Amino acid sequence: HHGLVQPDGPLHDFEVLDLGRLAQVNLNGYSLLFVPRSADGEMLHARRYQIARFLDHGGVLVAFGELWGDWFPGGHWAGECREDTLEPRIVSNHPLVAGYTSHDLHWHPATERWCCHGHLDAPPAAEVLVRNARGDAWLYIDRQTTNGVILAASNLDVDTHTFHGSAVARAFFKRLLAWAEAEAAHAPERRARVP
Repeated sequence: HHGLVQPDGPLHDFEVLDLGRLAQVNLNGYSLLFVPRSADGEMLHARRYQIARFLDHGGVLVAFGELWGDWFPGGHWAGECREDTLEPRIVSNHPLVAGYTSHDLHWHPATERWCCHGHLDAPPAAEVLVRNARGDAWLYIDRQTTNGVILAASNLDVDTHTFHGSAVARAFFKRLLAWAEAEAAHAPERRARVP
């Protein structure tokens, strides 16, 4: 996903952190941490406590893809099921999904069973925006598990589909990044709540 950080990419002004050197990075110097679908889950799992401290310090985490390894608080990647290949259900009127149809957010049609990123067990207090046909979370926002904000998405790997040229994914990604940056602007307020 390095194409996303190129001069014409949606993440062109983001700093890329090397996961192999993450232990030496003070994440509390950042307000927003974006983890693309292609990130190494085992390396993230090894740094899960560092990521939890970042969130407890008021940070914003945006994570995409097969989030196996339970590397951030509250969420759990629950694998794949047949319903993950079907058109999803938008179950919220949150501004992130307002104006989109379920069809718009269906990157992986049933004929492409090989391209499925499963679903998530969202924390009980999380706001689920998109679910699969069985009711499992594809996209949620969690403001309760930590002092920060977590946006997690499985089958809505907007980063991958933006990279591969989907105009709908690019527009959704642009909206999502604007939302995440607005949330990150409130990190100092959340940090002030830390004892």
